[in-house]
Formats: sequence, structure tokens, C-alpha cells
Amino acid sequence: MEVSRAQQAKVTDDLIMQINGVIADHPDWLRTKISQHLCELWDWRMPNGQLKDISCRDMLRALDKAGKIILPKANRVSGHSCSKKKHVQSFLHDETPIETKLAALQPLRVEAIEEKWKIHEFKSYIEQFHYLGFNRTVGENMKYMVYNADGKLLACLLFG
Repeated sequence: MEVSRAQQAKVTDDLIMQINGVIADHPDWLRTKISQHLCELWDWRMPNGQLKDISCRDMLRALDKAGKIILPKANRVSGHSCSKKKHVQSFLHDETPIETKLAALQPLRVEAIEEKWKIHEFKSYIEQFHYLGFNRTVGENMKYMVYNADGKLLACLLFG
């Protein structure tokens, strides 16, 4: 995972020193304990009050990969690594190119995806057609599918 521009803007030299200090002060702590402690220090929480532990660990792994910090060795493979990726059921989708003006497709229908079978279909399309595939969603998110006037699926949208 690469550190995004937004994360780079927030990760100052002072924060890196603080992270390295926590790691040095607690050599027996594993990655989860470190990330939870940092979330507590920074009051880094989701709207529901839970710690942003997974996001923090993702950031720590990226900083470790960039050589800015040295994390303790992982005691197991990450739950979202490729080697432990959950199977996503495949749904067939018409891949015929749409070569027309947007006006010819209207009115568009945007449908919030909430039903379990539709979520499986959504994940399938992301897995098949997004360059990163589908690994997982983190935290609160909304999934949408966009259809043309004839009911043909045009797009999948995910907001987190």
C-alpha cells in the first residue's frame, strides 16, 4: 500500500518521531497494540467512536515499507493480504461497449445497494472490472449501481 497524498500531508516528521518513540518504548508490543495506542493518543476514531485501528495499521505498514519506521515483525499474515483474500462470487455482466451520447442513456437511475444478493453482485463487478479488484471495504460506506433508461448496468460507485 502506498501512502496517499492526504496521508503524506498529515504524516509529519514529528509524528514519525512519535511513532518511532512508541515502538522503541514498547519493544514487546505487536502491530495491533501499537496502532491502537497511537489511535488513542491521537483520538483517531470513526463517527461511532471506534478506533480507526485498521486505517492506522495500513498507514504504519506504508511508513514501514517507505523506511520511515521499523515495525515489529508481523506475527501472522494480514487479514486483507492477497494470500488470504476472500472468494468473491462471479456474476456475468454484458461487456458490450456503449458507444452513444449520454443523453441517449437518460434518465439514469442510481440505486443504493443494501440487499445481500446485490452486495455480492456489486463486489463481483468491482473484482472483475476495477484494476485493484475487490479486497474489502473499511468503515462506513455506501454502494450504488447506476443504470440507464433500459435498466442496463453502467457503473458501480463506492463511497467510504
